Amino acid sequence: VFEPSTFNSILTFDVLDSEDIIKLLNATKPGCSIIIHKLINNSKGNEAESLFSSDISSLRLSGFRYKECKVNSITSKWKIKGLLADDYQDDEVICQIVGERPSYE
Repeated sequence: VFEPSTFNSILTFDVLDSEDIIKLLNATKPGCSIIIHKLINNSKGNEAESLFSSDISSLRLSGFRYKECKVNSITSKWKIKGLLADDYQDDEVICQIVGERPSYE
């Protein structure tokens, strides 16, 4: 359990349920972000927003404001490649789903 409004941003690499997202909302400072990382096949990069629509909906329903869904190739500069070593395939890219805690609370 985190103190309320502790973090400027939160990076997550796992599937979250609504309860977890609400806890992260409370731990994030107003105006700051949560970034959910998901692996996606390179050929489906243009469909990322529709493929992860349930994650985007969960963010919105938990109180985050949805900002964007961006797809990036995983370069050697990314430390994330080591974190994903067991699941990572060469034809995959990373999708970042970005949500922001509203600052008008």
